Amino acid sequence: MNYPISGRLLVLPFLALIVAGCASQLPKSIEAVDVVMADVRAVRDQPGAFVGKRVRWGGQIISVENLKDHSLVTVLARPLQSNGRPDNDRQSAGRFIAHLSGFVDPAEYAKDAQLTVLGRVTGAVKKPVGEYPYLYPQVGVEGHYLWPPLPEREVIYYDPYFDPWYRPWWHRYPYWR
Repeated sequence: MNYPISGRLLVLPFLALIVAGCASQLPKSIEAVDVVMADVRAVRDQPGAFVGKRVRWGGQIISVENLKDHSLVTVLARPLQSNGRPDNDRQSAGRFIAHLSGFVDPAEYAKDAQLTVLGRVTGAVKKPVGEYPYLYPQVGVEGHYLWPPLPEREVIYYDPYFDPWYRPWWHRYPYWR
């Protein structure tokens, strides 16, 4: 069966859209193939079993501590969306500490900013949260991405009984006033 040449030309842009849709939406700095799908809870329960494994974690920044040659960023872990951005609407999986080489500006990496890191689990360290001793998994960061802030959500109130075209009967007949 012979198709007109214009029909064949329509297939090429369609195939290009399909291939582009399958491309990774992750930022380049956090892309990796050999990532272990382990959440923070699993590593916190058995840190020795995951040492050296590459993970991609993200969440909200709790604090930044700058040391002489590296920085420690404490993060409240959140599940990641398909594009690698932490999902703040889902429950936290715990906390972890990210070791970033060099200086990290606490003004730029502010509290509650979203951060996604790619790196290898280096172990765990016990630090207090208040008076509670908490075991923090640690990640030696190979790549990270600081997400720009999300726009404010606009809340729109919808009244199901509101009708903008409704007029009471006395407005329909102005001579009755």
